[in-house]
Amino acid sequence: MRRENHLLNQGAPIPDHPGKLVYGELMFNPPSAEEIRTELGNGLVVYALHDPTLPLFSLSVVWPGGTYSDPPGQEGLRAITASMMRLGGTAGMTPEALDERLEYLSASIGSWAGLTTSGASCSCLSRDADEVMSLLGDVLFEPRFDEERLRLRKEEALESLRRRYDGVDQVLGTMRPPMVYGDTPWGRIQTASALQRIDRDSLTACHGDRWVPCNVIVMVSGRFDKEAMPARIQALLARRDRQIGALPPRETRAELPGASAPGVYLLDKKMPQAAVEISHLGIERHHPDYLPLQIMNRILGGGGFSSRVVRRVRSDEGLAYGVGTFVSAPAGYPGRLGASLQCAAPNAAYASSLVIDELKRIAAEPVTDEELADAKDAWLDSFPAMFQTSSDTVQRLGVLEIDELPRDYYHTLREQLRAVSKEDIQRVAREHIRPAALRIIIAADADLVRAGNPAYPVSIEDLGEVHVIVPRDPLEGR
Repeated sequence: MRRENHLLNQGAPIPDHPGKLVYGELMFNPPSAEEIRTELGNGLVVYALHDPTLPLFSLSVVWPGGTYSDPPGQEGLRAITASMMRLGGTAGMTPEALDERLEYLSASIGSWAGLTTSGASCSCLSRDADEVMSLLGDVLFEPRFDEERLRLRKEEALESLRRRYDGVDQVLGTMRPPMVYGDTPWGRIQTASALQRIDRDSLTACHGDRWVPCNVIVMVSGRFDKEAMPARIQALLARRDRQIGALPPRETRAELPGASAPGVYLLDKKMPQAAVEISHLGIERHHPDYLPLQIMNRILGGGGFSSRVVRRVRSDEGLAYGVGTFVSAPAGYPGRLGASLQCAAPNAAYASSLVIDELKRIAAEPVTDEELADAKDAWLDSFPAMFQTSSDTVQRLGVLEIDELPRDYYHTLREQLRAVSKEDIQRVAREHIRPAALRIIIAADADLVRAGNPAYPVSIEDLGEVHVIVPRDPLEGR
């Protein structure tokens, strides 16, 4: 690790110019998960880091089960249920009373539902921790689901649906999931018809279906009574269901048939700008090639202005407002590998061809020693920022358990990074970058994209079979 300490080596002569300063190596060791982890029994795991520096307290609760399990035709049910648990008041407090009390305490409570996990959190001054935890418990287990707040929540969601074809980025973001993942939980999108089917009774039924299961991970940080906190957490979650959340094992969650074939998809939006994604399905978080692929991505286009794609497409050619590559690798289902960019619509074909050239080149040619060293150092240099606060630390370590990763992950990561070679980068690029499988999805004026720019020798038809799709119904995502 080449990150340097800010203290001069003791006993070294003082140089006559700042450029001659020599620093010692800084070896940052992430905190140990084992030191802050406790099992309280019956599936309850706690990550707690006491930090008396400031009179602040925060607590998060996460469990398996998310929008993955939304019934077909009610997409968004679990996400709306989660938001309404906080917005809709509790059995003992109206929504307005809950808002006023939290505002008086300068506290916050939130609840959410992701694709495969759900959770809730609170933060406050440490002196108010007991009261705010009690309110959080009421939000979790005794939500009111106020009818008027639900009406407002659905109106806000409906307005968001109406506006999701307003720009090329929104068009691409709306239509990409089903094109990439097909009719699977990760390919489904919210629709107005599904939203209209969600009422108070469906929220109540969704909440009653093991909303907080037995297996829960709690992350707590800040100033608190270390001796009393385990009992307070057990009291907070005493009402949780004893059955595990309804989520299939990670190994069984995979792509299902139905995604669009490789090719070029023009999402015809009559605007002069283009939003482009060039990608195919990639890996899941536990894949053994995860780390070398992330290093490859930093070199290819995920490392800012020094990376290859950014230099070529933006710096050298001046074609893109923004461009970069990604290797998304979520826990539990396959992510995507590819690139995204924003450019003028007539330049979309040529800019895309340059990106594809770079995808092919990193598989065909070894990266340089300097590129590899810089990519590794950039990763290692980010370590201290990951653990700046006690809240950052418990969240970072708790997520390892949520994602079913080894608890010593950050302690072994440095050696794993050092072991990645140029040969590894080329191998994973050859194995995981599949040019023939790429979907080039372009949201822009299709006529401008097809006309192209006469200054450049590439047409959109050169990149694959072209399909023109006209987005017509933002409420239904069609």
